[in-house]
Amino acid sequence: MDRLLRWRLALMGSGLVLAILMCVGGLFESKKAIIIDYGILGDDAIGAEVFIDDEFVGRLVAMRSANRTGFEVSEGVHTVRIVHPDLGCEPIRVETQGSQMNLLLILDVADFYDRGTGRSEPRIVFDG
Repeated sequence: MDRLLRWRLALMGSGLVLAILMCVGGLFESKKAIIIDYGILGDDAIGAEVFIDDEFVGRLVAMRSANRTGFEVSEGVHTVRIVHPDLGCEPIRVETQGSQMNLLLILDVADFYDRGTGRSEPRIVFDG
């Protein structure tokens, strides 16, 4: 009986150590994601490059039938920018925080007036 108790305590202790290591290592951290909905641009957006904090993180691709692509990020403040062959983009600063797991950004197109040339041009902007 004494031996059984020691085994139980050893297993409980090793489980506790494992749980602490997993928490310190980030295995229990909830993952955050920035999801970009490009429905308004349709298929013209597929393949556009996505930069988060000035690092290339991937391209816009269709996920199932939705016009959305997600990118995993750490918690905190991030700058998101789209590089499209035909459209400029106004970057946006966003924050992922707390219990919020996903941040949805919706792409739109807006006309921007260039005072230097006197012309307006369409650019990608973010709603959401």
